Amino acid sequence: MQNHVIWGVAQAKGKYVVFIDADIIVNDNYLEELDRCYAINDNIIVAGGRLLMNAAIPEEICLENKLFKSNYLTSEHVEKEFREEVFKDLSFNGATMQNPFLFCFTCNLSVPRDEIATLGGFDEDLKKWGVEDVEMVYRLYQKGLKIVFNYRNTVVHQFHGNRQGKVVKKEQEEEVDYNSRIFSQKHIGAMGLDAQGIQRLFRSIATVYKELEKAISPDENCIQIDFKEANQLVQIKQLLKGLIAKKISHIVIYDYVEQTDLDIWIQLQETFGKQVKYYPISKII
Repeated sequence: MQNHVIWGVAQAKGKYVVFIDADIIVNDNYLEELDRCYAINDNIIVAGGRLLMNAAIPEEICLENKLFKSNYLTSEHVEKEFREEVFKDLSFNGATMQNPFLFCFTCNLSVPRDEIATLGGFDEDLKKWGVEDVEMVYRLYQKGLKIVFNYRNTVVHQFHGNRQGKVVKKEQEEEVDYNSRIFSQKHIGAMGLDAQGIQRLFRSIATVYKELEKAISPDENCIQIDFKEANQLVQIKQLLKGLIAKKISHIVIYDYVEQTDLDIWIQLQETFGKQVKYYPISKII
């Protein structure tokens, strides 16, 4: 069977391939947010966030362009995806995660076109539900591509008739397990896990991810930085570079401004195994 991703890439004329599910609604500035990321580095993977509708969206909300411009998304009809809870735990900095590819889903993902073409697209041996997008990004990550999470570029996934849980639904376990076996056979020892560990992971990335992350010792040196004035951006970046270069093992940045490129910039720094945690205040209060 021909790889439809590669066929699509061959037809594409742009520099980047954007993956979006058919039942996804994007904000007006979706492409502008991708531009903001690629203006800093043009060879990265950009993963955006997602909100899940728990009810059908009234047609007039979409026709009148009110979905992102009213309080509709803060109503009881919307559920935050599990990744947001993960990022509150680990931070919104992919560069300080052990396995950031686990949180890259093609419901909202952008990848340089040439990298997809070279990679060969999805692995079509993964014939069942799930894992295929994570596996593709895993291979890109192994090639050295950096992963950036853009929390500002959140999309809305339309109502599927059920709520999201933290574990794979019972009726999907067999399909996920099938793809997990293929993954573990092709990527032996990935993430330090055996085949059983990989199966357990893909049944619940929302909980098992904690076991794969480096624990922070209470004895580690920690410095907290509060970014509250946009005109301090240059000084903040210089300070962070200096701290990363020193024997500071744990740095935490709280971004009160959220109108600069600090969220993307910090994810492209070489942290040399240190914990450099970034939190936009709007996401953690």
